[in-house]
Amino acid sequence: MTSSYVSPPGTKAPPPDGRAAGLAAVAGTPRLAPRRRRWSRLTAGVMTVLLCLFGFLAASSAVLGAHATQVLAVDRAVPAGAALTPGDLTVVSVHPAAGVATLPAAEQAQLAGRTVAVPLTPGTLLSAAELGPPQYPPAGEAVVALPLAAGAFPPLMQAGARVAVLDGRAAGAASGQQTAGPSAVLVGVVTAITPDGTQTVVSLLVDTAAVPAVEQLASPVLVLLDPSGTDVP
Repeated sequence: MTSSYVSPPGTKAPPPDGRAAGLAAVAGTPRLAPRRRRWSRLTAGVMTVLLCLFGFLAASSAVLGAHATQVLAVDRAVPAGAALTPGDLTVVSVHPAAGVATLPAAEQAQLAGRTVAVPLTPGTLLSAAELGPPQYPPAGEAVVALPLAAGAFPPLMQAGARVAVLDGRAAGAASGQQTAGPSAVLVGVVTAITPDGTQTVVSLLVDTAAVPAVEQLASPVLVLLDPSGTDVP
């Protein structure tokens, strides 16, 4: 006797091979989960690197800041023999190299009224050796003051600059050049620049033996030189 089974309406008979059907279903479905896992791992790796970088930078800044020292620096030119005023100095944070003499910022108020032994140049660090009775000019050197008209010296010239002194009558238009040329009388260092009416008095530190030659110039002209000294005429 043969019997048969009919599935109820609305139901489906199971496929002959369940594993094959399951594989077919998976093959036809987009595999999103592995790709999402890869992006999550990549994002986590990038965030880890950034956090390490930020941590390193923060630690480096903290270490550098901990070793910074507040010291006194010259804020404006002060001639030798002058008394310091509060406006002559400023406080800066630096990492001084070994052997560089400085004065702590805490001594700023105590230095008011102290005499400087040598001319102070803006932007330089103040040291104890620069204070005291005038010790300027050094032996074998002298300071000469040259009254100059506009155009006889570089407009951006500052104290501390090396300059060549030219004979203006022979130099002619050479005052705008950057090399002294054969007409240079001597080389000096600017110690002070003082406006005086229509002229500007420029003080120069020169060799004592060169003073007579400078004083004989009727129209002196100053030309900036390379600080390294390679262009000394």
